[in-house]
Amino acid sequence: MSTDSKQQPPQVVSKLFEPLTIKRTQFKNRIGVSPMVTWAAKEDGLPVDFHLAHYGQFALGGAGLVVCEATAVEPRGRITAADTGLWSDKHVQPWRRVTDLLRSLGCVPGIQLAHAGRKASTSVESRSSQSLATSQGGWDTVGPSGLAFSDQIKEPKAATVVDLEVIGDAFASAAQRAVRAGFEFIELHFAHGYLLSTFLSPLTNQRQDKYGGSLENRMRFGLEIVDKVRVAIPNDIVLAVRISFTDYADDGWELKQSVEFAKQLKAHGVDLVDVSSGGIIGGIDYSPFNTADQQHSAAAVIQRDSGLPTAAVGKIIDPLFAERLLKDNVSTFVFIGRAFLNEAHWPYRASDLLQDQSFKYPQSYDWCIGWTAFFKWP
Repeated sequence: MSTDSKQQPPQVVSKLFEPLTIKRTQFKNRIGVSPMVTWAAKEDGLPVDFHLAHYGQFALGGAGLVVCEATAVEPRGRITAADTGLWSDKHVQPWRRVTDLLRSLGCVPGIQLAHAGRKASTSVESRSSQSLATSQGGWDTVGPSGLAFSDQIKEPKAATVVDLEVIGDAFASAAQRAVRAGFEFIELHFAHGYLLSTFLSPLTNQRQDKYGGSLENRMRFGLEIVDKVRVAIPNDIVLAVRISFTDYADDGWELKQSVEFAKQLKAHGVDLVDVSSGGIIGGIDYSPFNTADQQHSAAAVIQRDSGLPTAAVGKIIDPLFAERLLKDNVSTFVFIGRAFLNEAHWPYRASDLLQDQSFKYPQSYDWCIGWTAFFKWP
């Protein structure tokens, strides 16, 4: 061994900052910004300057992946009238501004495609807890069955087979537009009591046709959408699905069914499952049940038993805790929401705490490293 090699200590690379490749997409680290609705679209679902600034700050802050908010695949699938959309070609160029910025900062641009189902047509002012009156621009909603989410939310129409065909095609078309807009990671929103979640849960799916009843039937619509999207986009685009692993209710959707669904998702070409929970029942406080520990434990079980990589999400604030999740094979990614809102440069602090020597500041910031070394500051 040469003298030089003895003088070169091994570079410290934490699990959090370890690069990851899925398909041909290279992530510089395992830190993802979780999709979070902003209800900031001013007109027809078009992203505006707010979205450029909002998502750009996280990329500048060092995230390896930014998943843009729940974006409607058709107008009736919006949670509120201020949701972003990808239901028409006019949405492509505004989103391209966002993806170009994210990519220029070394971040993979991702987007969550969604349909709110029976939780659609709600007001921004009520934080989506009340339906928007028709006189105020409200619209008809659709679900697997004609069951309202709560007393404050209008009853949906039970979807016909034609409705399901139209919605499936809308997901595929929106995914194609997402690719044209520059997104390299597409997540389908099958969680939190929105449309696809309500097809999975026996509490909300009371259909008597091939889309209701048995677990196989309740999974059918979601898998059909996955198939349509997978065919519609290039194979090297990463495809993820967000699920609620449990309804937190007797006789509802639960972990065992989630594992089986994850196995099916893998067989149908999904690359990662984002493990969240709850959202199916209105008018209850989920906080006593919906603990971060439960979600993280479920992510570990799903990753282990299905062989599909998972993203752990929920109250991940401490970088040392995030590192432990990855080292313990709880998940392959950590998705962070609130901590990024509080601290857009969260990865900078994480690299310091973990003493990770692989982390690189953006070029416009790395002067501070040079000055620190020059003055030998601690």
